[in-house]
Amino acid sequence: MNKLASSIRKAVGGHVVAGVVAICASTGMIGAAHGAVVNSGPVNIVISDDTNGIYLNVVTGANSAPPAPAGWDINLYSAVIGQFHLWGWNTNTFFNPGAVIGGNYNLPRGTVIQGLPTAFFRPGGSINAGVNFTLNSTENFIGFRFQNEANANQIHFGWAQLSFGPTTGTRSIIAYAYDDVADTAITIPLGASAPQFTYSPAAGGPVNFTGGTLVGSIGTASISAAIATPGSGAGAAATTTTTCTAPGGPFSGFGQTVTAVGAAGSTTGGPLSGSCTLGASQVVVTMTCSEDQGGTPVSRTFDLTCPAGTVAAAPSVPVPAFGNPARILLALSALLMGMVTLALRARRG
Repeated sequence: MNKLASSIRKAVGGHVVAGVVAICASTGMIGAAHGAVVNSGPVNIVISDDTNGIYLNVVTGANSAPPAPAGWDINLYSAVIGQFHLWGWNTNTFFNPGAVIGGNYNLPRGTVIQGLPTAFFRPGGSINAGVNFTLNSTENFIGFRFQNEANANQIHFGWAQLSFGPTTGTRSIIAYAYDDVADTAITIPLGASAPQFTYSPAAGGPVNFTGGTLVGSIGTASISAAIATPGSGAGAAATTTTTCTAPGGPFSGFGQTVTAVGAAGSTTGGPLSGSCTLGASQVVVTMTCSEDQGGTPVSRTFDLTCPAGTVAAAPSVPVPAFGNPARILLALSALLMGMVTLALRARRG
């Protein structure tokens, strides 16, 4: 862009009839479309708190204060010290989902950047876009459209992530990206979020042990975990892990670890399973588990229920059956013993 014309338009807020300023297309090799997002990776491009700010060529990564790099696409600056303003390669540069020039240019994660030129603006020095950005935070994003000099000057969509310090005058570009296919939407990444689990049996309710019947026998139970709300991204901030500790007494086990990361469709490591030794009466004890969602622990409780066992019946001792001769012999023996006893008593008398 003509630097003098650019300076004039920035100073008056960009409200000059379209076409006054010529757009200079830089020449370059025409790249084939691959349908991939081109990401800068982590960068730290300081945006000075003055009317120059920083000019950035999204394709080449070249950035500087004036003189601006060839083929620059966006210019972030301060028309007034301590404020934050947006300038671009033409009047339809920065995305505003509300399709109004004075709207909020700080876009949330998940925003899809695309659409007609009428949804893109160049607010310039008349609009302090800084009022909508979050201080002391890196959760600030802008969306834009630009001419890709490496692709026959076709229109591409991109985003940039900004870090703000304690004031809007302290800021930098920390990442940016664009889709390498012309007129293809790009989505601001959701970042890292941990999935949330659901359990069967449900947390807060009973977990019934089965399989045992007698006192001293073993009953078993398990708790399965599934993904109720998927997460996104990767790493510790996107990981959910559930761990439990058996409460002791008749209960043991439940030492498994259930894990899921980001948008995974299922958990790994489950189910949580344990056992109990049946006693003469039912035992109910609450087991507390920790569902760690990206570093934030959430308590989950389960009422482990071990049923009462039954006491085994004592074994019976069989009594032999006697026939008639045996009964007669038994009677005679008893009679003889009685007679002997009487005879002995008579002799003593």
